[in-house]
Amino acid sequence: MLTILLAVACLTAATFIYNSYSAYAQSIDQQIAGGYLRGHAGLYAAPRVIERGARLSKEQLVISLQRAGYGPNTASNIWSGSFEVNGDQIRIVTSSGNRRV
Repeated sequence: MLTILLAVACLTAATFIYNSYSAYAQSIDQQIAGGYLRGHAGLYAAPRVIERGARLSKEQLVISLQRAGYGPNTASNIWSGSFEVNGDQIRIVTSSGNRRV
């Protein structure tokens, strides 16, 4: 008799645990499918305009580009674009593919 009572208690506990797990798993799946992890945090500010002839060192320009989301090679052309340093020149490629020098 004790064995049957213990088996029923274990079966009840296992059923409760399985139902709880299923409910939480379904909730998490819905959040992920709804874009819970898709958003990207961002810091928004006024754009910085750098015109040809501006008095910036190469290092200052590279730092400004990196802060604006540009990557140091074309493989990182995902968000804002990329740039390539070649001697005294910096080649800038926007994410839309427009090349600027």
